[in-house]
Amino acid sequence: MSNLTPLLAVLVTASMIFLNQNARLAKVRSATAQLASQAGILRARAGELEQRQADLRRQLAESEDRLRLLQQGQATAPSPNTEPIVPPDPTRQGGWPANAQYFYLPKKDLGSVGYRLLEANRLTDDATMLLGMTAAEREAVDEAYDQMWRKFRELEIQRMEPVEKPKKWTYGEKGISYHIPSLENEGRALRTSFQSSLQQTLGITRPQYLEEAVGEYFSRKLDDLGQDSRIISFCPVRQPNGNTQMMYAILNETTGSGDARVIQEPLEQDSPAAYYARLFGVDVPIKNK
Repeated sequence: MSNLTPLLAVLVTASMIFLNQNARLAKVRSATAQLASQAGILRARAGELEQRQADLRRQLAESEDRLRLLQQGQATAPSPNTEPIVPPDPTRQGGWPANAQYFYLPKKDLGSVGYRLLEANRLTDDATMLLGMTAAEREAVDEAYDQMWRKFRELEIQRMEPVEKPKKWTYGEKGISYHIPSLENEGRALRTSFQSSLQQTLGITRPQYLEEAVGEYFSRKLDDLGQDSRIISFCPVRQPNGNTQMMYAILNETTGSGDARVIQEPLEQDSPAAYYARLFGVDVPIKNK
């Protein structure tokens, strides 16, 4: 029995060593399999990257070829202008060089350019192009102007009252006349709000050029946003040939000045006379769009 004890001890020790080595071998085999799998994935990705690199090199070569052809075409193409571009000169063909497709115009001169700024309640395409507006900017400016225009017209309607035809207009029948009091303070607030909207949308520089043109438009189309008290009149006037035509008249009560004219041609749709005629229900000829 005493001889078996050392033998059993040796066998147990050997078994433990075998089991430990076998477990380590299994771990090594598992790690080796994982590394082999990852290596396969990396090789596949490396192949994809090589193919992508080859595609990019081919695209670059094609782009360089196209660029070279364009440069060669530009070098051989004739210049579109037959003479150098010069600054605007009223004594020389209005500032537009002969046979030239365009010339440079300083932004400071935009206010003197003959283009229509607004039509109805929106910017024109010409104004949008000259000021380099995006579609979103144009929509925001149109909305700001439309709100100002509507609020101004609402104020006019709220304050106006029917009156007798001013004695200044001695010709024509009684017709219809409305008195609109001064809206100077309200108009100033509306214009300030409009300017603020322009600056938020267009920044600092572009609103300055737009404001110059807008100021002239407000003067012609919106009576300086109602700065002075006015009387608007429409009076039938009998002509020597027996026909009757409508007279449109506006009297500035603040300055005492006025203007009256017989409507002989269809009115522009966005003209003050056309607007007030529609508002008062007066039948006058108005151009179609």
